[in-house]
Amino acid sequence: MEKMLSQSNATYRWLQERPANHWSRSHFSTHCKCDMLLNNLCESFNSAIIEARDKPILTLLERIRSYLMLRMARLRETVWTHDVGPRIFGIVEKLTTESAQCIASYAGGGKYQVINIHRGMYVVDLERHTCTFRKWDLCGIPCSHSMAAIAKTEKSPYDFLHSLYK
Repeated sequence: MEKMLSQSNATYRWLQERPANHWSRSHFSTHCKCDMLLNNLCESFNSAIIEARDKPILTLLERIRSYLMLRMARLRETVWTHDVGPRIFGIVEKLTTESAQCIASYAGGGKYQVINIHRGMYVVDLERHTCTFRKWDLCGIPCSHSMAAIAKTEKSPYDFLHSLYK
């Protein structure tokens, strides 16, 4: 915040007036498993019903019902080839590849010191499913640092995903 004050007094005051959990990842709740301030759910939904938005309410509601029915039917027919959905599988595979840039050292008690050759050092606690990088804590998917520690245990990274992804 002191750096911010030296850059812009107006920005500093604006941030001071708002709770930090509204704008800083370091203060986000880890309960909901979402690390984003915003998502595009409402924009996606609005684009799906764009032609019905100016219709009478019953027509609009019928269009929404029909859209949701077809979407749920399509999703039910989707066959997962893994224990997790294809998007999460892709994220885990990408993070596993990125973990090659990390060196994990066992520190005892399920904790690891992980050094990323480009970004610094982090503490990973495999028992509590946390990393000081906080990405794992926030979204429930182990970060690349955590993946490096998991690789040391020779366990599957999918065992460390939050249950909502399975």
